[in-house]
Amino acid sequence: MIAEVNNVVLTTLVSKTLVSIQEDGSDTLCEVIDKAIGTILDLKIGGDVDADKLISDISDLRIVAGIIRDLVPQKEKGGANV
Repeated sequence: MIAEVNNVVLTTLVSKTLVSIQEDGSDTLCEVIDKAIGTILDLKIGGDVDADKLISDISDLRIVAGIIRDLVPQKEKGGANV
């Protein structure tokens, strides 16, 4: 089902993603971003950064990016929103 509220398309996936962010996900998403920024700053300052920590932070950021992508309705090949 697709609905539109204030010119925003709400597909089932978008609605579910928003609910999960509103219920408990927003703090977690912000913590992941803050942690990755800290790692980047440590690298810039010349501090010691464990390679596994860096890879872990990058993986977490990819997950956050996927969640954010889920907030944008994707177009099917036929042009309809999913």
